[in-house]
Amino acid sequence: VHERLHAQKWYKVDKEEISTKEDVSIKGTERCDESAATNRICNDSQSEEETNDDTHDLTPSEERFCICCEVNDGSPYLQCDICDNWYHFRCVGLSTSPDTTDHVERSNFTCNRCLPLTGRGICNIGNSCWFAAIIQAIKVTDAGQILKNTSPTIGTVADEIRRFLFELEEDKTEPLSDVVVRQAIKTIAEEVRGPFTNITSQQDASEFFARCISDAVQRENVKSNTPLVTTTFLSEIISCLNCGNSERRQQSLPMLTITTDNT
Repeated sequence: VHERLHAQKWYKVDKEEISTKEDVSIKGTERCDESAATNRICNDSQSEEETNDDTHDLTPSEERFCICCEVNDGSPYLQCDICDNWYHFRCVGLSTSPDTTDHVERSNFTCNRCLPLTGRGICNIGNSCWFAAIIQAIKVTDAGQILKNTSPTIGTVADEIRRFLFELEEDKTEPLSDVVVRQAIKTIAEEVRGPFTNITSQQDASEFFARCISDAVQRENVKSNTPLVTTTFLSEIISCLNCGNSERRQQSLPMLTITTDNT
């Protein structure tokens, strides 16, 4: 639908077509619901000539998505970075003050419907245990050695972790530190936000660690005879984002132990 919107310049909303799913006011009297799950097409009464007028960057033209189908009255909109739906400032609790507008132009925006989809994946990897283990592994193992053992069939998260490792590998002038790690994450995070909108588990990340990192760490430290990698079992509750059903699962997780010399 999004591609068709860019291919043409004007669309009319078919009242009979959209009313088959729910009662939507074509006249724009209905306020948008930020948690709505369906995309809407704006039904603006302005002429095509009016759409060519210079308007604010935050005001989309008639061919853009408009979640509430209200007539474009010139008020500012903002777009969700994940689902690309457009929202009125007022409908997501934002004021139209110049300070708010400037902040929106400089910042990313995620609607309430898409927020749960960003709970996993590259966007919050810094808060996950398995990523912490990866960082520890990199500190004792050359990143290039890990990359040599990376299988391209492990999964989406693994692909992006590979990109992260390449980012660290390219910058060898600085010692690996938390600052360098955060900068590498920041470099790729904005580019890979889209592929993670449907991620509901981190199982492929665990496989990435088990197949590509643990073996490399063991080989790198075999001369010290230190059993770095062990296995533990974790019980967790998995919830479906679509239906809300939950179930308890047992997962085996590789644990990385790092020994340091305090002398």
